[in-house]
Amino acid sequence: MPALAKKSDIIIRQANALTSAAYSLTRNEKRLVYIALDDIINKRIQCNEFGQYPVKINHIDYASIFEDDSENIGQDILKITASLNKKEVIFYRPDEDIGKNALDAISWTTKRSYRASLGATTVFFNAELVNIITKVDTNFTRFLMGEAGRLNSPYAMRLYESLRQWPDQQSVTLEVDWMIERYELPESYRRMSDFRRRFLKPAVKEINEHTSIMIDYEEVADKIRSNRIAAITFNYSNRMEKATHS
Repeated sequence: MPALAKKSDIIIRQANALTSAAYSLTRNEKRLVYIALDDIINKRIQCNEFGQYPVKINHIDYASIFEDDSENIGQDILKITASLNKKEVIFYRPDEDIGKNALDAISWTTKRSYRASLGATTVFFNAELVNIITKVDTNFTRFLMGEAGRLNSPYAMRLYESLRQWPDQQSVTLEVDWMIERYELPESYRRMSDFRRRFLKPAVKEINEHTSIMIDYEEVADKIRSNRIAAITFNYSNRMEKATHS
């Protein structure tokens, strides 16, 4: 009988609508979202009568999946779910409102239940959001939960997911303004020096060190204002593929 795959090797699928949405989560909040996506897409959880998807987070399993050696993992998860409950994800709808920033902002969760004696926390995800982010029949992003979860910076996690959206390509160009908006980077990052120092270089370095992707990048000047950097072209390959061809 073949050995069961480790939970850290679970393949996560999320709709491209989520990959390109605007939101800002911490690393640990994104880890909870990964667990929820895996449980919901694989139909381990059904929508309840209140329009919620109750995702049970076993504290020991969470620590094992993400190699978290915290002595207070239950309290950590309690804090994570509290902060996640206050946040929302924004989907832009430019085709629905010409000349204006049409958008839908949806809360991630609606309720949380912490049970220390059971070593578990149940997070109730919003059914309307789930309906959007789990449409993975055609346009979806795929990556390893353990690989993404090993990244420490949530900004590196967002960039990693963006690159995984195009697994068959060797390069993709992302506008600087788009990354600032969709990853919800601080406004100060509109200064290119801050963008490079605080986001671009650290995120690329972390992805190169902790995932199977190897990246380098080129800055793309604005076509009108040549002294302004408008976009970044990321050139990337799978580390195993590179080893095979070397």
